[in-house]
Amino acid sequence: MAGTWVDKIGKLRKATYDCRISADCNDQRHFSSLNLGRFYCLGKPFVPHEPSSRVTAERSGDFAWLRLPSASGLNEVRLQQTAELFDQLMADRQVQGIILRGDGDVFLPGADLPFFVRSIVAGDIERVMRFTQQAHQWLARIENSTKPVIAWVHGAAFGAGVEVALACHLIVATERAKFSLPETALGIYPGMGGTQRLPRRIGASLAKWMIYTGAIVPSPQAFEIGLIDALSAESISPSELLQTHRRREQPTFGADSRLGILERFFKEHRVAQLLDPNLVQPSEPELVRGLIQIRNNAPIALRAAERLIDEGLEMSLEESLQRELSDLRQIFATEDALSGLLTFGKSRARFADR
Repeated sequence: MAGTWVDKIGKLRKATYDCRISADCNDQRHFSSLNLGRFYCLGKPFVPHEPSSRVTAERSGDFAWLRLPSASGLNEVRLQQTAELFDQLMADRQVQGIILRGDGDVFLPGADLPFFVRSIVAGDIERVMRFTQQAHQWLARIENSTKPVIAWVHGAAFGAGVEVALACHLIVATERAKFSLPETALGIYPGMGGTQRLPRRIGASLAKWMIYTGAIVPSPQAFEIGLIDALSAESISPSELLQTHRRREQPTFGADSRLGILERFFKEHRVAQLLDPNLVQPSEPELVRGLIQIRNNAPIALRAAERLIDEGLEMSLEESLQRELSDLRQIFATEDALSGLLTFGKSRARFADR
């Protein structure tokens, strides 16, 4: 699969360049099959606007920009709209690749937390499961697409925003981008592929660091750990994005480097040890901050994330994703999930470990 879309990117780069030479910037056409409004002028750079709840697409040469609902989190309606639009772009023979992006300072802020709360309070966890299963199915279509799908992250990608990007063939980010998986502070774990795709991209130890602590990772550091494939300008055209035509190899770090120390610490310590107040305090400030945050997060969610990461790496990706999905029913039924989701952004949750 990878060879297919990598080869296509190489061909499209030349095609897009050739088209830009003769592009008529007054030639604005409609998507005949989608009726989504005007194309961007061929080769014209995209500059983010204010965040919006709308899901739209615009054509630029052989590629299409698919704008995510950056002003609000994913819920049933917005997920369905986004997935349907993606599928239509996939079926359009004139579209040879898709670039996902948000607007303003937001790529995708995550899932719609009030939707989760309403479902739990109503005793309808199956509704959460159906929504998450549909998200898994859409992300699998992204991942298995024979057309290249690129995540262009130019702002905040939190929770589901990171998970959507991880399903793409390439992740390119501007210097304003930042990444975080804050779910364990909500009493849950990243359930749209985060516990499985992230360790396969940056390694299990750094994935545990991100998931256990919910650390906000700015794009330069995200590039350093291998989370993103390239840094880009704030305004960019598809032809420039095409210069990033292959996924980076997972980086390695010196044992005494900052990231090497971070990686080794989370490799050597289990969640039970990290939560133990008698653990010898590390000297590195980043580890001290991380431990403080971990001990403020939900122990039941931390243990679930640890189990999923460790056991998932022994399975195929498909099997491990199914395991992540099926375990969500149990985590959303906990007291800590409701407490964390209700208090998020207001006050610190008091987790009961049940």
